[in-house]
Amino acid sequence: MLAARKHSRSEPVGLVVTAEKRSERLEQGKHESKPVPVRRDRGRKGTVSRSHPAAKAEPRSGASTTPPGNLPPQTGSSIIDSALLLAERHDASAMLLLAPKRLPAEVLRAIPSSVKLVIGVPAAELEAYFREIGCHVIRTPGRFRSRTAQARHAIFHARAAGQLGDAQRIVVVAATPGRRTLNSILTVDLDLEFEEAAVLDRTIQKLGGRADVLATLLDVAIEIGLFGIEAHPIGTILVYGATGQVLRRSRQLTFNPYHGYAERSRNISDREVRESIKIFAQMDGAILIRNDGVIAAAGRFLLVPPGETATVRGRGTRHQAAAFITRETRALAIVVSQTSGEVSIYAGGKQIFSMSPQSPQ
Repeated sequence: MLAARKHSRSEPVGLVVTAEKRSERLEQGKHESKPVPVRRDRGRKGTVSRSHPAAKAEPRSGASTTPPGNLPPQTGSSIIDSALLLAERHDASAMLLLAPKRLPAEVLRAIPSSVKLVIGVPAAELEAYFREIGCHVIRTPGRFRSRTAQARHAIFHARAAGQLGDAQRIVVVAATPGRRTLNSILTVDLDLEFEEAAVLDRTIQKLGGRADVLATLLDVAIEIGLFGIEAHPIGTILVYGATGQVLRRSRQLTFNPYHGYAERSRNISDREVRESIKIFAQMDGAILIRNDGVIAAAGRFLLVPPGETATVRGRGTRHQAAAFITRETRALAIVVSQTSGEVSIYAGGKQIFSMSPQSPQ
């Protein structure tokens, strides 16, 4: 049976459906003919049935044609069939499928081409598999405390990669954090329910940054928040953009480990460079990254005037420094909290985005 999960006030409100044992049985081919009850988070009730009429949709290459009577396409996966029904009902033009494992190619090819399919995967092996069968793929590493946090991270990556285009509403199919069976569906109005992500998009454009570089830095920050260094939690600040302005408002605390290296050896597009950020995050001070993704310095002490230390209430010194430096410059700052692992992004002196990864088991 499908049961709706309630949101906290801090989470965006969408339609969240959790399919447990029933979904797993259906995935193994033991189909049931009963309608699937669904409850909206705001109290509305309805029923999603396999016989629910859907608009005609052109199949993907190699897909079976739409069954007689304008029935929705049957992919062979109960959770994806339900997501397609919701996509039709809520006029969603894209499906973001967060795959914890391989899915049969014939299931994905049965999704109509009118619904753009984007696959989010946590590992390189899965990325290679889904690309080989012709899917649009993004990497979404990390574990999260909730489906909402997981979806927000994936949506940010999909937007940064330009995969969602001008879609206003999408459906997200995911597994409960810690499980490998797809069992959750969210319908998401990108402008209304994920306002933080929309604000972040606009801020990047305004400051002249690159969404793909910021997405990469966000991944690094999430991994630091999740795992720390050798299982020891650490906190850090990554300052992105406006490097000249930030250098003038900071001083070197210790040696700069990136000094003297060629730019190609300091670009975060290189996996080894990304790994080096995790190591040098242990140093006191901030790590400065240029708009093009080249690391300018590590171990920089941000010169925050004494009177600025209480501008962000209930937050530590890293958050105070991030608020100050982003108010005085055109930079963005990513803060990883040592105590909670929470990742926050500051711009214009204010926190505009936050995400709480799940602590490793």
